Amino acid sequence: MAEVTITCELQLQQIRVKDPDFEYRTLAHLPVAHIAGMQGYFVNPVYMGGTTYWMPKFEFPKFLEHSRRRRITTFFSVPPIYLLIAKSPAVTDQFDTLRIAFTGAAPMKKSLQDEAARKLGKGKVFIAQTWGLSETTGSVTLLNFQEKDDSGSVSRIAMV
Repeated sequence: MAEVTITCELQLQQIRVKDPDFEYRTLAHLPVAHIAGMQGYFVNPVYMGGTTYWMPKFEFPKFLEHSRRRRITTFFSVPPIYLLIAKSPAVTDQFDTLRIAFTGAAPMKKSLQDEAARKLGKGKVFIAQTWGLSETTGSVTLLNFQEKDDSGSVSRIAMV
């Protein structure tokens, strides 16, 4: 409970003020055996009152199709998938509905952060980096909703 409260409550309050029509929809494409999948697909969406759409396995063309069809608004992924998004000519408007994007599991270079972000939410979504482990029960660092940190950092310690 402490982990989800620390990482979600402040963002939920900020979303209600800044984007009251926001609907939380995410696409499960990472393994749930890791805390990123567990927190990102089971815990946070429930707390945020959202929906998780499940992929049986990650296949990039289907991932793009599901993202467009399900109108995904919230996204947690890892740097290699953001690299696919940034470099693939197949990525056009599949992520136009995206409003929130996070990355974790490994640090992401600022150059990739910027390049991938140009294809998210019509170029208006910043990819916030987070850091945490299964041993820390999830994210330890996090940015506020719609906050931008151009330094390439993994964010600051999450606190309420």
